[in-house]
Amino acid sequence: MSEERTGDNETTVVIPDGVTEIKDEAFVRCPLTSVVIPDSVTKIGYGAFGGCSNLTSVVIPDSVTEIGFKAFAGCTSLTSIVLPNRLTTLEDQLFDSCRSLRSVVIPDSVTTIKPCVFVGCSSLTTVVISENVTEIGFSAFSGCSSLRSVAMLDGETFIKPSVELPKGVTLIQTRTFYGCSSLRSVAIPDGVTWIGWQAFCGCTNLVSVKIPDSVREIGEEAFAYCPNLTDIKIPRHALLGKDVFLLREKN
Repeated sequence: MSEERTGDNETTVVIPDGVTEIKDEAFVRCPLTSVVIPDSVTKIGYGAFGGCSNLTSVVIPDSVTEIGFKAFAGCTSLTSIVLPNRLTTLEDQLFDSCRSLRSVVIPDSVTTIKPCVFVGCSSLTTVVISENVTEIGFSAFSGCSSLRSVAMLDGETFIKPSVELPKGVTLIQTRTFYGCSSLRSVAIPDGVTWIGWQAFCGCTNLVSVKIPDSVREIGEEAFAYCPNLTDIKIPRHALLGKDVFLLREKN
């Protein structure tokens, strides 16, 4: 492995060709600004680059099929990342508190987004998500206060702005979009049966939500503190939890 230093205190780590795995916490809290990962690497361990607060961008080769949880958590300067197209799961807290990350394209190979993947990514504005995703974990986008669009691609064309979730998703988990204060509209697909506790709580600019008849239960405070929500229709048979539309704290 080599280290290259350029001007302005920039440090690039070049991982040698032939390395197949970046071990758990291999570079945790290292002061590197960029990393070159060869095509020989197939696995990146948990916390491998955790806390690398100077890391600004990463391109992960398509040879990588597994990235461990918290692999890039706390990379507060990370603005962009290219994910491999053989990845099937985004593990827990993968980009936790990457507060400079602005956009992410999730490859078509991904079917599962685990809990808290993008929690606290306060600069994240756009996520391109595949129709193949069937599971989005709790708090996946919690605290993404700049998030305006979760969109799917139909060929080369965005299907819609704001949030339109893949048809394979059947549950909107607890706090999935908690505090996403830049969201304005949400389209929940047919087949979703449950909207969890505080799923959209604190989405202060949310105006419109489309809820299909398949929804059987809406959890407590699911749309609490959404003062601009004016366009929503609840299925007649849906069970409503406590304080679904709470607007202010109780005394």
